[in-house]
Amino acid sequence: MPTECQGFDTEVLSQNGNVIRMIDGASTLARKAANQDNEIAEQKAREAAALRDRMLIEAYLSVGEIEALRDQRLELLDSQTRLDQQNLTAFKEREQRLMRQLERFGPYNSKQPKATPLPDHLAEDMVNLVKSRDTTLERIQKRQAERQTFQEKFASDIQRFKELKGIK
Repeated sequence: MPTECQGFDTEVLSQNGNVIRMIDGASTLARKAANQDNEIAEQKAREAAALRDRMLIEAYLSVGEIEALRDQRLELLDSQTRLDQQNLTAFKEREQRLMRQLERFGPYNSKQPKATPLPDHLAEDMVNLVKSRDTTLERIQKRQAERQTFQEKFASDIQRFKELKGIK
């Protein structure tokens, strides 16, 4: 095969000029590999959907059971969020107390330019407080997103369960 033809689709011809076979080039091989990957992914998705359907049918007897589990999980998330919000309130109160303490020391004391320097333990307390507050805020946001995901998943499960059971 000539060098300039390598990597391209090539037809092998008989002495009569009939195509005996095709030699796939690089682009055809890549396209076939991509098609095969897509088929494998589609097969896995079908298998996962069939497994999900089987689990829905085997795990639940009614829509009410699915709703009860959903409500239980959402209530758990809500109670954890309420606890974190209470912690945020406590952090805000602690921050206000620390700020009142910080005002006595330089550079936070505007009334006395030569105020005593800020003690290390107060600065460390403030840093730890801010980190804890930020972590708690992130946790609340994560739980809110998780709550939304739960609601969507359970809505999907309920809809699919109804379809599988023929419930309107």
